Amino acid sequence: VGENIRPIGVDLAKGSVVLNRGSLLGAAEMGLLAGLGIDPVAVTRRPRVSVLSTGDELVEPADVPGPGQIRDANRFSLIAALAEAGADVVWAGRGPDEASALRSFLVDRIAGSDVVITSGGVSMGDLDLVKPLLSELAEVHFRRVFMKPGKPFNFATSGDTLIFSLPGNPVSALVGFEVFIRPALRTM
Repeated sequence: VGENIRPIGVDLAKGSVVLNRGSLLGAAEMGLLAGLGIDPVAVTRRPRVSVLSTGDELVEPADVPGPGQIRDANRFSLIAALAEAGADVVWAGRGPDEASALRSFLVDRIAGSDVVITSGGVSMGDLDLVKPLLSELAEVHFRRVFMKPGKPFNFATSGDTLIFSLPGNPVSALVGFEVFIRPALRTM
């Protein structure tokens, strides 16, 4: 029986490209590689990405927001988008509106991550602490982008760690993710 089984499909010439460099390997890609007898496969580690929401005004989705509070929607949309993009995601918690505690969160996550993503704390308010803390902890490359939604968008580096600070508005945060962070992860 085994002699009568032949692979179905097109014969590939030696050296043909079956997957482009940087492709995410999902179920179909793994099957394709196995079916072609490609073993071993050169891969890179998924980037380790920490997500940190900031602000004392944030509450859990099941909680009823009180005066001046909002639900932490960005955590869930960013974690889902990062998982779709192939990242190894770490939920770093909620950073408070207190500079020394937030600084500790950032120092810890910068040390343990390839990428740190913060949401909130990058606009012009007195409690927007991420922006001044990044000036202490990292080299800030830019603080705003000319786009709406998403203008208060910070990008910094600390050693090899990329730091993206998104606005707190959920639409602005996802736009910033799609325009800047997803392509960066794809390159990584």
